[in-house]
Formats: sequence, C-alpha cells, structure tokens
Amino acid sequence: MIHCCQSPFSILSSEIRSKKIVVCTPVLETLSSLLRFDNIIIDEAGIEKLEHLLSPFWYGINQLAPLRYDEKTAMQINNLMDLINQCSIVVTVVGDPKQSRPIGISSKDPSAIEWVIKGTPSDTLRITHRLHDKISGLVDEFASYGGLKSSPEVASRRLNLYQIPGIEYRKIINPEEPVTWVDINGEENTLGFSSWAHEIQAKTYAKLCQPLAYASRNRSIVVDTRYTGQAQLISHYLGQMVLTDRVRATTTT
Repeated sequence: MIHCCQSPFSILSSEIRSKKIVVCTPVLETLSSLLRFDNIIIDEAGIEKLEHLLSPFWYGINQLAPLRYDEKTAMQINNLMDLINQCSIVVTVVGDPKQSRPIGISSKDPSAIEWVIKGTPSDTLRITHRLHDKISGLVDEFASYGGLKSSPEVASRRLNLYQIPGIEYRKIINPEEPVTWVDINGEENTLGFSSWAHEIQAKTYAKLCQPLAYASRNRSIVVDTRYTGQAQLISHYLGQMVLTDRVRATTTT
C-alpha cells in the first residue's frame, strides 16, 4: 500500500514525485522502477531476510553517483554492503533481531538487520517509550539488551483506579504491579478446524474485566489472546456481562 502524506492512495509516479514523504509497504512491485528517493527508512528489518532489502534499496540508488562498474570490480565485490555503498544508497534500517526472526526453513538464518550491522555503523536504542520500568527491566534481563530502560514519561506510569476493587481482586488489580500472574487450571480444547479455546481461562478473563472496568471508569480494556477461538469465547462471556462496549477481545496474529 502506498500512501502519500495528506493525500489519497496513489501509485502514480507524478503524484509520488510531488511529495516529500511517501509511506508504503514492502510490496513495491507497483512502483515505477524509475522512481528514486533521497532517503529510505526500512522498518521491521529484524523479521526480514537480507534479500528482502534489495527491492527497497533499488529505489535509493543515486543515478548521478560516479559508479565505476566493470567485470573485474564486480568479481571483487563479495559483500553486498560494499556494493550498496558504491551505489550511494542512503538508507536507515531499523529492526530488533532479538524480538522476532525471519520466517524460513532454518531458525538460525541471520536477519536483514544482523547483516547490516556487520557491515555498517549502527547504534542500539536502549530507551523504550512504551514499557513500564519493571517490564523493561524484565525484558532487558531476558534478552540482554545491555541496559534497557523506560523513558521518563512512561517509567512512573500507573493504572488510575477511581475506586478500590473488591478484596478478592486487590492482589490482581494492583496499580503498583504492571504484571500479575494468575494460575488457572483446566486444558485447551480444539474449536472449529484450526483454533483452540480454554473455557475456564475465558470465564476468568471476563470476570476480571468486570471490576477493572468499574474501577478504571472510562478506560478502554483489551484482552489479547493467541487464538481466534479463545477471543470469540471471551467475547461471548463479556457479552453476557454487558461489557462489550468497554472491553474488546482480540488475537495477536
């Protein structure tokens, strides 16, 4: 999808050239091969393979750069990053290889961002703008980021409760604890042809949302689960409690 800022969807070269910033998905086959951009930013390179960067790199080649190409030089270039540098491509590649991996036969295939880091200067951002301070510390310990910290505006962020939950929920709905572990028995069962559901968990999620909705007033609430069948089951129980206007169940995929 191509989106020119403050303009409707367009794949016309004349329309795209008139814009300073163009946002698009990795599917670039619809763009004219004659288009060129002065600067390119590629996001989510941690889940891409190196060859997936070649298509967006093409649109950053500086055709005015003095590229001296001959067969002898081509035979000497055994590093793709060296070739990219010779083409005067200005690109910023952003990704986190510790967060996700490329989808492929081998789980050990280096991601695009790992290849780029090997051949070009790079920097690691250790300030997160979305994680609570305790969660960022947990992630840092688990993934060894080397000092991941929360930004000041989110480090002290807490859930605002306008009334104290019932005593049975106070240890779970605790503003000082960003993560609460709840041990639930039962087992998952197939639902439909390709999904799963856990009825006891679904009932528990819906039951927890009721005091949370009352205590947090107008705050929106989302229940995030892996399976579509589980999301549907949670939504069913939320509907019985008349909470669907405040709480939404969705999947991570």
